[in-house]
Amino acid sequence: MLLAINIFISVLFIALAYLIEKKKIYDLLSNFNNRSKEEQQELIQNGYPQRVGKMLKYIGIVLLLLTILNIAKVPFSIEIYFSFLMLSLFGGMIYLSKFEVKGKRKRSYWITSIIAVVSITSIVILFLIGYKEHDVIIKAETFEITGMYGDKWRLEEIKEVTLLNEYPQIKTKLSGFGTEQLAKGSFRLEELGRGKLFIYKNQKPYILIKLNKQYVILNSKNPVKTELWYEQLKGNSE
Repeated sequence: MLLAINIFISVLFIALAYLIEKKKIYDLLSNFNNRSKEEQQELIQNGYPQRVGKMLKYIGIVLLLLTILNIAKVPFSIEIYFSFLMLSLFGGMIYLSKFEVKGKRKRSYWITSIIAVVSITSIVILFLIGYKEHDVIIKAETFEITGMYGDKWRLEEIKEVTLLNEYPQIKTKLSGFGTEQLAKGSFRLEELGRGKLFIYKNQKPYILIKLNKQYVILNSKNPVKTELWYEQLKGNSE
C-alpha cells in the first residue's frame, strides 16, 4: 500500500510538471488564478511557472528512483523518501520566492522560510520521540509500556502471554507511528483485529499479550530483553 502511494506521488509530480512546463496550464499553480492580470504576467516574465515545472519534474524523477530503495527493502528507505520530499519541497519554495512579483519577494521568502523551519523541526522532534525505545515497567498490580502511545494495564486483565517468531500482517494503522522499521500505537491486524503495537518489525521475537478487551504486541531492540519481559509478564499473569 505504501509503495503504491510512493509511486502515485512520484508520477503525480511528473504529470503536474508536464502540464505546467509543456502545456502551460498555469491554473495548476497555487493561487495563480486569484492574482491580478499584471501579477500573472510578471510571474510569467520572471519564469516562475517554468521553474515550478522543472522543480516538480526533478523531484518526481528522484522520488521514483528512491522508490527502488523501498522495492529492494533497503533499511530506512521510507524515511529517506519522505525526508527528500519534504526538504526538496520547502527548499524549492524558498528558491522560487526569488521569482515572485517584485513587491512580494521578501514577504514570500520569510513566510516560506519560517513555515519550513517550524515544519521540519516538528517532524524531526516527532521522529526522535517515535524512535525513542519504549520500556516495560511491572509493578505489584499493573504493567506499563512507556514512550509514545504508551499505556498502563492491570495485571489481572492479562488472559494469555505468548512468545511469537512472527506477528500477524498489519492491515491498517488506526492512530500511531509507523515506518518500515517500527510500529507504535493502535493498528488493525489480520486474525487479531484491533490492538496496540510496540514493535521493532525486523527484530524477533515478539510478545503477544491477550487482555480482557484487547491485545498488545511488543518487543525490544534486544532479543534478550524481550525474553526477560516475557518471563516477567508470564510469571505475573499466572
